[in-house]
Amino acid sequence: MKLLAYCPDCKKFFLSNMFGNVSPGTTVKEGQESCPECGKMAQTSNYISNTMYIAGHAFHTTSDAETLKNLLQILQEGQKQNHE
Repeated sequence: MKLLAYCPDCKKFFLSNMFGNVSPGTTVKEGQESCPECGKMAQTSNYISNTMYIAGHAFHTTSDAETLKNLLQILQEGQKQNHE
């Protein structure tokens, strides 16, 4: 699973470039990376015990899978539009 990042400046969610695929049971503490939209520093998600925490929200990777799927679909559509 790819982790998400959130830019508090432009309010954009995007897939983190800092982390590759993480497996269940992996623990990742938040970090910062450059936002591809505005270039400011964005916060990467924490991932602890199959739960992703980002921007004050917790997403359990099994029970909130539909929410994550919808968010990722939005991200993918946004990336397609940026490349057109």
